[in-house]
Amino acid sequence: MNADSFKYKEITDIILRSFYEVYNELGDGFLESVYESALYIVLEGYGLCVERQKDISYQLNK
Repeated sequence: MNADSFKYKEITDIILRSFYEVYNELGDGFLESVYESALYIVLEGYGLCVERQKDISYQLNK
């Protein structure tokens, strides 16, 4: 299968690029929430409509 024929290649490229930008800037050692916030900011900067993940404990207590 040719990589150029993937249905969501453009958005996948943006997501992967964003991940590497965040990782290269922050490195390792932070809480997941720090990476989530940074990735959210970068993805929105590329014009993607994104939502943060919901807190599972919050959903269970409702």
